[in-house]
Amino acid sequence: MDDIVFAIMERRVAALEQMVFKGLKDIPKNQEVTELLLQAHTMIASSLSCRETILSVMQRMAILNGYLDPNYIDSELELEVKKQYILELHPELKKQVELVANIEKLKPFADSPNISQVTDLSDKLEELTITNLNTYEESKTVTDEVLDSLQRYNDITMTTRLLFAELDMRVTELELSENTKNLLDD
Repeated sequence: MDDIVFAIMERRVAALEQMVFKGLKDIPKNQEVTELLLQAHTMIASSLSCRETILSVMQRMAILNGYLDPNYIDSELELEVKKQYILELHPELKKQVELVANIEKLKPFADSPNISQVTDLSDKLEELTITNLNTYEESKTVTDEVLDSLQRYNDITMTTRLLFAELDMRVTELELSENTKNLLDD
């Protein structure tokens, strides 16, 4: 087990040396890593005179610290798990890319002056909404009154129809009684 941990640490140190001595052709072999790190720190501290290249190295310090972390294991199994995870995320990432592309296509419309005026016109929109609601309430009231009037009209018409039907029946009875009296009188 110690041999595996030792091999992992050696690989990390080798990767770190490659990153640190990337531009140098001859890498010193007899110096210790801690001494090299101390020298690198001294060089970085002395050359931090607002150079942008140093800032980029400083931004990569987190990556270097990750390589120096003893709990970091760079195994094939972990790489396969990461690969599987990325493959599982592929459809979702593809969908996200399509959404971003759609947003990019619609960006000119979102940047249009009409859209930028929405915040300015929100008060007017609110006023128009209130007016529209009031008009709706009024129309609902008028509709209810019209329906009530139509119902009363239907009731009156029905009552009139019944009265005329009863009147017709009475007239018919009177005519029949008159005809029977005329027949009896003859």
